[in-house]
Amino acid sequence: MRSYRANVNPFSSDFVLVELHDHEVQRIDEFCERVIQHKEKESHYTIDHRSIYKRFYTGTAGELALEKLLDIQGIVNWTVGLSKDYNTPDLADVGLDIGVKTVNFGVFPLVRKESTHPQIICILWKKKWVYVCGIASLDALNTYQDDELILDHRLRCRGVKSGFYGFRHLKQFKNINELKTIINEFKKRTYRKIG
Repeated sequence: MRSYRANVNPFSSDFVLVELHDHEVQRIDEFCERVIQHKEKESHYTIDHRSIYKRFYTGTAGELALEKLLDIQGIVNWTVGLSKDYNTPDLADVGLDIGVKTVNFGVFPLVRKESTHPQIICILWKKKWVYVCGIASLDALNTYQDDELILDHRLRCRGVKSGFYGFRHLKQFKNINELKTIINEFKKRTYRKIG
C-alpha cells in the first residue's frame, strides 16, 4: 500500500478549527439515539449501534461545524426518517449543490468512485473539534482516490466508494462568500472543459 500520511495533517494552519460546545455535543448525541431507534424499525438494517452512532455523530458534527463557520442555519437536518429520503447533497437546503464528508482523525474520507458534486472535507477530533479542511472539486475527488484506503473489506468489495487522499488539492474558505466564489470557479472550469 502506498503511503498517504504526508498528505493529511489535521493540524494544518490552512484548516479552520471549529469547536463544538457541550450543549451541541449533547444535541448530536440525542439525535444519534433517535436515529438508532428509527433504524431498528427498518427491516433491512442489521443494527450495529456503535457503528451507526459513530457514523451519524461524525457526519452531524461536521455539518454543525459548517453551520457555525458559515453563520447559516439549515445544513443539519435534525429529522429522522427513511434513508432513501435523505439522499441529497448536504448543503442542498441552503441552495448549494455540495456534500460534506467528515471523518474521524486517522482515517480517510470515503467518496463515490464517480462523484457528482463537490465535497467539503472535515476531520473530527475527540468528538468536539472539527477541522474544516476545504472543498474538493469533482476533478480532485475523482482523481485522488484509492480503494486500499477503505478499512472495511465488505465496503471495498462493493466497489462503489474509494478513499480520498487529495488533501493538498482542497480549496480553503472561511465564510459563505469565499465558498460561493470557489463553487463559481469550479463551474467555470467545468464549462471550459465541456465547451
